[in-house]
Amino acid sequence: MKKFISISIFLLFIVIVFNFTNFAKAPIFPKEKNKVLGIKEKYCINDCEKNGYTECMKGKNNKIKACGYFDEDNCLEWGEEDCSKNELCKKGVCTPVK
Repeated sequence: MKKFISISIFLLFIVIVFNFTNFAKAPIFPKEKNKVLGIKEKYCINDCEKNGYTECMKGKNNKIKACGYFDEDNCLEWGEEDCSKNELCKKGVCTPVK
């Protein structure tokens, strides 16, 4: 029984050390602050999943939220597009008002 507890504690120690070393590699500041401070990121995290995916912005019938590469990093982020004057967003697409 003591051997099982010792092995369990050892494995727990390894998990804690592994998680701490991965945490230490995370950026200190959020992406927006890094840009302001001029800090270059070694990696980034996608804010959305599929390039080209669009959806209507909640509460705004004349704007589309689009997933794509809108800045200098290699990660996907959300961008905004306005529909034309006589269009409304329906199912992620600007559609003419009838």
